Amino acid sequence: YLDGIIVEPLLQKHLDFEGINDLAKNIKASLIVMGSNGSKGLTEIIKGSNTEKVVRHSETPVLVVKDNEINFAPERILFASDFQVETINAYHRVIEVATMLNARIEFLYVNLPGDPFKSTGEMDEILLQFFREVKHPDVVSAIKMVNRYADYSVEQGVMNYAALSGTDIIAIPTHGRTGISHLLQGSISEDIANHAVMPVLTVKM
Repeated sequence: YLDGIIVEPLLQKHLDFEGINDLAKNIKASLIVMGSNGSKGLTEIIKGSNTEKVVRHSETPVLVVKDNEINFAPERILFASDFQVETINAYHRVIEVATMLNARIEFLYVNLPGDPFKSTGEMDEILLQFFREVKHPDVVSAIKMVNRYADYSVEQGVMNYAALSGTDIIAIPTHGRTGISHLLQGSISEDIANHAVMPVLTVKM
């Protein structure tokens, strides 16, 4: 399964989680791939998993794989986003990874109840602005390609839709919050990377 891939072992002592990001930048890595068992309960609240810490600090896209399947051949990447302008950089990075893996991209917008709820018209306005900003060649077709799914939280919506649609990889933008901001607001991308059964690609905004 490594046929055609150059493997270059690298041993680095006392490498902390921020150091993985620095190393990836130094060697100009396009992608960090990590296996993860996730964490739950008090461990997740207090410490988080090692994968969460890498996701939080990494400027390089991180692909988190749970089962470490040898026959890993993804065909469909689900890009879940709120399609705000701040996610444009993440969108372009996901396109790069999809090209690298020879996979096609599908889009997901999770519509939440209460104040975050958006009507179809409001969602279309958000998507119109987004696809214009990324200079998509066919904005109307791109808007039609976005799947809209209603659920009680973004995490539930993403994982439920991904399971129903047979997605191979969930791709999600991340702010990479640290410190007090992370404690107060948490991170949807880290939660999904930690809890999802299927591979998750996190990309810094």
